[in-house]
Amino acid sequence: CIRDRKKELLKYKINSVIIGADDFFHLPNESKFGQSDWFRKQCPIIIGPWEVQLNWMQATIQTFKDGGLFTYIPLSDRKEAKLKLQKIMFQPSDKVIIAEGTYCGKLEVDYNIFLSATYIDSKDKRLNKRRRSETKDKELAKFIEKIVLPKEHRQVVKNKKRANIIVSKNFNQIKFNKILKDKRLHANSKHAKAQSKR
Repeated sequence: CIRDRKKELLKYKINSVIIGADDFFHLPNESKFGQSDWFRKQCPIIIGPWEVQLNWMQATIQTFKDGGLFTYIPLSDRKEAKLKLQKIMFQPSDKVIIAEGTYCGKLEVDYNIFLSATYIDSKDKRLNKRRRSETKDKELAKFIEKIVLPKEHRQVVKNKKRANIIVSKNFNQIKFNKILKDKRLHANSKHAKAQSKR
C-alpha cells in the first residue's frame, strides 16, 4: 500500500509524496449508483486509460516539480458515490513524487518504472482479497477477470518500452534501460516517478 512505500523510502531518508491513479478515475470505482464497473459492463469499449484523469495527475506532478506548496486532487468517496476534492501539502523536504497505477506509464516523468508481474501472476492474491471483501458479486468478478483485466493488460504492456526501470515479476530483479544511464539523481532536485503494473 501507499503507506508502506513511504515507510520504505524513509529508510533511505527520502521524503515522498505518492498519488494513486484509483483516485483519479472519472467515476468512483465502487459506489451505490453510477459506478464505473456498471458502465464498463454496459460498454466494455470504454475500458482504457481514458477512464483516468491523467491530465490532472500530470498537473499535480508539475505543481510539485515547480515547487508548489499545495494542490488539490480528487478523492473517491465510495460510500456517497461521488468524487470530492482533497488538499495535499508539499513539504520542502519532499524529494520525490510517485504516481502509481495501471496507466501511469503514460505520464511524462523523470523515471518510469514498469512492474512485470501481470494480473495472471497476482490472481491468487486478488481472489483472496475479494473473498475478504464485502462485495460478493460473482458476475462482476467474472467480468473483471475475463474482460477488464485482459484489456487493461494489453494497454499497459505498450508502456514497457518507455520504462527506465523494469522490475521482474518476482520483484527480485531489476533491469535498467539505456535511457537511465544519462540521468543523475541530484539531492537538491525534485523528481517524478511513475509506476505501472498489471
